[in-house]
Amino acid sequence: RIFTVLTGSEMPAIVVSTDARDEADYATSNAADRKLLGSEGEALFARASAITRRFETINAKLRLDLSLSPVK
Repeated sequence: RIFTVLTGSEMPAIVVSTDARDEADYATSNAADRKLLGSEGEALFARASAITRRFETINAKLRLDLSLSPVK
């Protein structure tokens, strides 16, 4: 999932959300994606990194008990 944030002091910001069961699942998925994208993907990652102001990684868990469910 990709979100664009347009408010705040360091905006605009692009937020990329990636889900995985655990770190090993993420690493396996990431390696498969990079292999699939090949050298063109690596060039795009390098280009994106060159214009990135800040990069953060946050590990979180979805709390369905705190989520709002749509009214049916």
